[in-house]
Amino acid sequence: MLIPFLVFVAALVGGAASGLANWSERRLHVALALSTGTFLGAVFLHLLPEVAGRVEVTHQHEEERHAQTETANSAAGHDHAEEDEHPVHAPHGHGDPIPWLCVLAGVLLVHTVEAVFLRTTERDEVSRHKSVSLVTMVGVSVHAASAGLGLSALDAGDALETSFVVAFLTHKAFESFAMVNVFQLAHFSRVKIAWILTLFALLTPLCMLVGIPIFAEVGAGALTIVTALAAGTFLYVCVAELLPEVFHHPGDNLAKFTFLLAGVGLSVVLVRFGA
Repeated sequence: MLIPFLVFVAALVGGAASGLANWSERRLHVALALSTGTFLGAVFLHLLPEVAGRVEVTHQHEEERHAQTETANSAAGHDHAEEDEHPVHAPHGHGDPIPWLCVLAGVLLVHTVEAVFLRTTERDEVSRHKSVSLVTMVGVSVHAASAGLGLSALDAGDALETSFVVAFLTHKAFESFAMVNVFQLAHFSRVKIAWILTLFALLTPLCMLVGIPIFAEVGAGALTIVTALAAGTFLYVCVAELLPEVFHHPGDNLAKFTFLLAGVGLSVVLVRFGA
């Protein structure tokens, strides 16, 4: 119960750090560049490689099962002529395509939510920022849920290392920081932001607590699918929403780019410690 509580507190602290700061809109955009860099690093250095790794592991297991089947057939003394007549070919390609289809589904899911439910015909800044904030919330929520399920699977087997826990808590703080940041740009009231932040902070801990019985029923394949969906949603949010929002105004481009790179660098450090 300690780690879910720490995750909840880290998310609250990260969001509060953004929500309590009395920043101008220019400074909010610069701060958003740091979080966007962190998210981009998480997508390309952690989520997508994790999906690729799971696909490769699945492919290797298929090859191992095929080799075991051939060995068993040989030991049983099957007629080689019959085998030649009906050969069993080893699996080809690059493994199961379903996780990559789930990445694509994550991209299309968030785009559909935005296009159908959130897109407005108004051109004012507040309406556009509202759309960005809600799409960002969808993306980070899917990722938060997948992270909670993943942590429950890890913690079910071994105790989590301290460096991993610290890195993960830092990542959660930046997630909340970015989400509150975009809601401030959309001029949401402090009360609404506080409610949104609290619900978001509860998401990962709740998924951690319910994840163990879920995996007991459906196995690790579910985590692969959820991770792939999270990668797709995060990818869309970063590239289609947050990056354009960061550089929407022409001013402070050097500062924004510097903070963007700093965010990527921070993500490299976090991934290095397993977050």
